[in-house]
Amino acid sequence: MEFVRHPLSVTGVDDVIANMCGDVEEPREGESASLDAGRGAGVGLDRMTGRVEMPELTRLSFSIERSLEEKLEELVAQSGYGNRSEFIRDLIRDRLVEKEWQENGDTVGTITLIYDHHAGMVAEKLTDLQHDHHNLVLAATHVHLNHQLCAEVIICRGKSSEIHNIADDLRRQKGVLHGALSMSSTGACLVP
Repeated sequence: MEFVRHPLSVTGVDDVIANMCGDVEEPREGESASLDAGRGAGVGLDRMTGRVEMPELTRLSFSIERSLEEKLEELVAQSGYGNRSEFIRDLIRDRLVEKEWQENGDTVGTITLIYDHHAGMVAEKLTDLQHDHHNLVLAATHVHLNHQLCAEVIICRGKSSEIHNIADDLRRQKGVLHGALSMSSTGACLVP
């Protein structure tokens, strides 16, 4: 990281950073401040020296058709991003997570099931399957949707093929009306 000295007072720098990136966390004694914001993460303020810590950034230039650029601008606006750079960074991160899943990497997946708990011991079968894969299952939450239907959300971590397998096993159970797998990352491929 490269430090850049800013002419504003420490309080003034706090305001500038907060406006750019989110709120500044109050540091514990002897520590420097950091930002608690998804966008702008990696930016920090050393309160002792008043220096702003910025991640190393690279400016890119690329050419696309005008019609594609217009669609990009629409996507950026509809998604609520402040600018194209934030939008493109998230597109790249999405692709990195997708690649991690394709390459059978260490991943995190969330399995959501909707099922009829009156159907032939389905709750017990789902619990048994989770115990059979205890090395993958990090946590599970069970919700009663009404007298008959339940939702279960299961968070797993492991090789993507193993998570796909447990998701398929759970979805195949009689009484499961719907099952969905949301693929994510441990974050290892997303940090510098």
